[in-house]
Amino acid sequence: MGRYLDIAGFKSRTIMPPADVDRIIRSRFERNTADAGASTAMPETKFGEVVVTGVVLSILAVFAAAITHDAANYATLTVYKRTAGGAPTAIGSLSTQTADIPAGVPVAFTIASDTITAEDALTLAIVKSGTGVIVPAVAVDVRPSPNYVEAASDREQAYLEARLRKRYDIPFDKDGRVVPEAVLRWLEALVTRACYGRRGFNPTSEQDAEIILTRATTAEAEIKEASDSETGLFDLPLSQGAVPDVSGVTQAFPLSYSEQSPYVAFDRQVCDGQQEDSQGRGRGS
Repeated sequence: MGRYLDIAGFKSRTIMPPADVDRIIRSRFERNTADAGASTAMPETKFGEVVVTGVVLSILAVFAAAITHDAANYATLTVYKRTAGGAPTAIGSLSTQTADIPAGVPVAFTIASDTITAEDALTLAIVKSGTGVIVPAVAVDVRPSPNYVEAASDREQAYLEARLRKRYDIPFDKDGRVVPEAVLRWLEALVTRACYGRRGFNPTSEQDAEIILTRATTAEAEIKEASDSETGLFDLPLSQGAVPDVSGVTQAFPLSYSEQSPYVAFDRQVCDGQQEDSQGRGRGS
């Protein structure tokens, strides 16, 4: 069906700070200085590479200073994709020709072609028209989908489902059902480990090991336990091979026996004794 853990869901659950999540779901161009002059252009410059084939959701630029628009003298920023040996194809562009650009506020590029392919290079060029305009320091973020977090979520979800498919009703969101909290907890722990593996962390840190590695290892062990369990220790819907939409937990109940008559026990004792005499042995338990 669908992806159990999207970007918003992952951000709300993971211990990874949201800013760090953003860093690994985007490709960023960053220039910390302004143009030397109004006519100074910037040649096409590589700043990233596509990891997973997909589409570009948005391209946002943030400028360190405001730019006043001018119909004749302006700058155009263009993001391109480039395959090996191929000509650049414009993905999106932003011009200072028709509207003022504020400082410190994300401004969206106009998307021209949103399709991107794994291993495409991402480049940025700034060209000037007329006498041009000084472009201040700028950061440009290209946000693709799927990105690394989404790809990691899909990969770990496939692993989780493969482990649990024989016993439980997969996918867990079938027919609009709510994905069980246990499944989301396992998935978050596995994706968090994958994301920290890409971002980097200190493997010798006891705290890092506890909150990143141990949680993921525990999730893997619990997933295995859930898949191997015969008595059902996790409250997940059973597969169609059993009874659909029924919990995998086996509910135990106490066994009891009662007698109202004070004489019945002696009668039962006589019967049991006669049975043991005929068998030549006592009863097993």
